[in-house]
Order: sequence, then C-alpha cells, then structure tokens
Amino acid sequence: AGELIDFNLPPKPSFIGKVINTYRRDIKLRRLLKNKKFDILYTFTAISNKQTKYKYNLPKIISARDFGAMCERHNQYKAALNNSSAMICNSEYTKEFYLSKYPEDSDKVFAVYNYIDIEEIQKQAEEIVENEYIEFLKKHKDVLVSVGRFCKEKGFEYLIDAFAKAREKNQELGLVLVGDGKYKQKYMEAIEKLPEIKPFAFPAPVEFKVELMER
Repeated sequence: AGELIDFNLPPKPSFIGKVINTYRRDIKLRRLLKNKKFDILYTFTAISNKQTKYKYNLPKIISARDFGAMCERHNQYKAALNNSSAMICNSEYTKEFYLSKYPEDSDKVFAVYNYIDIEEIQKQAEEIVENEYIEFLKKHKDVLVSVGRFCKEKGFEYLIDAFAKAREKNQELGLVLVGDGKYKQKYMEAIEKLPEIKPFAFPAPVEFKVELMER
C-alpha cells in the first residue's frame, strides 16, 4: 500500500560507472527526501548502505543481510553506521560478529530475523501435489530441500558435491533444489559431471531435483 519510486539508475559494472551512479543517486535521494518529508530512511542492500555514509538530516537505519559482505567489508558497515541511527542484522550471529569488531556500537546494533509467513506455508502444504513430486518422494526415504537464489553466494555447488558423498552411505537420499538465477546452468553442468547423478526437470522451470542413476 505504498508508493514505488524508481530512480532508474541500475548498477554499473565499471568503477567510473559506480562513482557516477553514486553521485546521481545521492542527488535524487536528497531531492526525494526534501519533497516527500520522510520520517525515517531504511536501507536494505550493500549499495544503499554505502549511499547512507552521507548525512541526510533524518534518522537512518541500515541493514546487514549478507554475512559474507560483513566479513569482507565490515569497515564499510562501520562507516555507514557512523552516520546512521541504527543497524538491523538478520541474525544474532551477524550482529555478534560486527560487535566483536566494534563493541562501541552495541547500543545501535539489533538483530531481527527474516519474516516467515507460516500460515501461507501451511496453506500451500494442503494443495494438490503433482504426481512427479509424489513419485520422487516414494523413491527416496529421506529428502533434503534447499531453497535460494542460484548464485555464487549461496554455494549450491558444495551442496551438490556433499549430496553425492552422502548418497554413498544412504542410497535412499534425495535432493530437491528450489530457486532460479544465473548459476542454474552451472549447477546443472556440475550435476552432469558427477558420474552417478543426473537431474530431472520439475514442471516449474525454476526447480529441479537430483538423484543417483540406477547402476
């Protein structure tokens, strides 16, 4: 029930492009804040966190939602927090890691876990399941399910490799990957390279399951 405002300044691959984008976003954001009279500025991504290293004369809350980025660039979070009112981490682990580096910020850093719509999940669990899913569950006593973007940060290639090793001890183990992203083809190729594994496409194009081929 809110208003979506698009700055139309997508990320740029080059360093010069990133610098130019930063200034352009700063100008547009300042103009927006002046015209709309917002009470709070709350940012969610690493790019917008960097943007808020500047002062905007209103309470600002930054977020820490990527533990990998926090480990590699915690000093950038520190710089953003210096000009912000608070930082919200999506786990206690991320919060404690940051405070281990900057304990002086203990009164400005909080942990709020991601929201999960349990009622919606339970509702979908009652829906009719396609026969292909049912047959897959019948063939595998134990099934692992992993949901996430098919990207470098999620590391599904390690899961696929670990699954292959686990199947050596548990032949009734199955794996379901749910997601989409630029690494999907890479993961499919990784599966094909494993001599005893092949993928089976789900009806939905963003899902596939993995199982051992019959010897």
